[in-house]
Amino acid sequence: MTLYPGAWAARLIAVDNQRLLLWASFGMVLFLIYQAWIEDYAPAPAARGAATETRAAESFSDDLSDLPRIETAPAETPPTLAEAPDIGGGGERIKVLSDVLDLRIDTEGGALMYAALPRYPREK
Repeated sequence: MTLYPGAWAARLIAVDNQRLLLWASFGMVLFLIYQAWIEDYAPAPAARGAATETRAAESFSDDLSDLPRIETAPAETPPTLAEAPDIGGGGERIKVLSDVLDLRIDTEGGALMYAALPRYPREK
């Protein structure tokens, strides 16, 4: 099969057109799949939910008149720092020393009372 001069250019254009058509059809198929997915799994519109919430709030406010009233007790003042209990732990302290960590653990509640990294300087 002999090709005339310029035939290679015509063949190259035909291949590029096929590739372009394949990409266009691939994009169209993706778009149609996306549209079908949106129809199946789209969230409910917010307009319907807002109307339902408004109706629910109105019916709830009508029912409040049937409820008994609760009298509130006078508010107690929160304890000051001097009155606050010591949470430092009354249990025994365990010292854990590894190649990287130095820890003190309280046995009452398992609180970590002290932690240090002895191999690392505080400032660079």
